[in-house]
Amino acid sequence: MAANIYENVKKAIQDIVAPELVAIAGHVELLRVEIKRLDEKFDSGHKQLNEKFDSGYKQLNEKDDAGHKHLDEKVTGLKEDFNNLRQDINNVRQDINNVRLEIRSQREEVRLTIDIHERLASLEAKIGH
Repeated sequence: MAANIYENVKKAIQDIVAPELVAIAGHVELLRVEIKRLDEKFDSGHKQLNEKFDSGYKQLNEKDDAGHKHLDEKVTGLKEDFNNLRQDINNVRQDINNVRLEIRSQREEVRLTIDIHERLASLEAKIGH
């Protein structure tokens, strides 16, 4: 009887559980295939995203480098303009100093002329002219 129960349970397991286990194994294999497909799809998407990121980063760096170069050129130009302006201001200062010296010289000549004129007038007055 115990052997008979064992055989009945064994047959029931084989008839009921075994086909379910086979079906579950089939589903597991389908899930493995689907997981592999999704993993490959993810890797492909990840690769594309990295390529886009790298390309965008490269373009951004190129634009940044170009912007820095342009800015450096502008700053260099402004420095040159400033130095030229400084030189022009120094030239104007020198011209002003030269004009001052000329005015002083002319002033001394005018004073000398006036002094000579006054002495001449004084001499003429003494002589009776």
